[in-house]
Amino acid sequence: MCASATDVATFRFTGEDLRQPKVMAVWREVVGRAMAKLDLSALPDRPLHSEAVVRMLPGLDIAASVSSGMRMERTRNLLADGDDDVALMICTQGAAMMSQRAREATLARGDAVLMTNGELGQITYPSLARMICVRMPREALAPMVPDLDDALLRPIRRDGEALRLLTSYSHGLLANALTRPDLRHLAATHMRDLVARTLGASGEAASSGEVAGIGAARLQAIKAEIMRRLGRHDLSVAAVAVSQGVGPRYVQLLFEIEGTTFSAFVLGRRLAWAYRLLADPRGVGRPISAIAFEVGFGDLSYFNRTFRRRYGATPSDVRATALRRRSISASRSEGS
Repeated sequence: MCASATDVATFRFTGEDLRQPKVMAVWREVVGRAMAKLDLSALPDRPLHSEAVVRMLPGLDIAASVSSGMRMERTRNLLADGDDDVALMICTQGAAMMSQRAREATLARGDAVLMTNGELGQITYPSLARMICVRMPREALAPMVPDLDDALLRPIRRDGEALRLLTSYSHGLLANALTRPDLRHLAATHMRDLVARTLGASGEAASSGEVAGIGAARLQAIKAEIMRRLGRHDLSVAAVAVSQGVGPRYVQLLFEIEGTTFSAFVLGRRLAWAYRLLADPRGVGRPISAIAFEVGFGDLSYFNRTFRRRYGATPSDVRATALRRRSISASRSEGS
């Protein structure tokens, strides 16, 4: 029950906007019936707000929305379009009320439920709520979750590992565009596997989700933790593993599956950080040794050696180039 987009789409309507009849008509017709395939309406005496970012992957779309004072309904008239997509709705802030199949659920932060466009349903946002919606065709999910109908509007535990990874992975995909077709397909596969695992997929499908989906999301979380600790000299595979609640060997295995190693990833990110600092003319007064230490190197000779191997130039060469560019830029400014 979320919007579709060719790649990425955004919209934002405030209560002030929607007081205008023409804007309200666009909101209901374009955002509601055309994109979300839902009937949208405002709740009386409630602040109205509606915005979302939607990213589409092959056979799947992800939306992050902020809504308040509104209701979204899948009505009998809309059912005639034959759309039976399913959507996992995840509440990340506030609260939302859902109803479908004579079942009701109130979602608080961290909760999730599965809904479908193939049946009557309703979502109500009495106050501001932030949601993530992962939507896909029913036939894409059904083979991995045999009891899919029974899963509709059944509460999903907020402390489940798969749900936490799915939420984190969704945020990452919403924030970063993928242009390569192979990576877009891979990300969509990961998302489907994670949704299936979140819904309790078992057997062969669950094993696929564990390796392809959860493993990819876990690796993303590990990389994010590495970046947070990148300048620390006590950064190690053991420390990162403890922070993620897994073993060091599991962390190493995830990097090996990607064709690299934990150490190579850390080294590459540290060198890239150092290069950016050295190439910035504003930092020319800082000693190279200070920069090396800041980005996590404890051995200056090792830093110089690996830097030259990576970029084909020494740190001093990169700094000199930055200085020349600054000098040329200053000369042109004076000449004009």
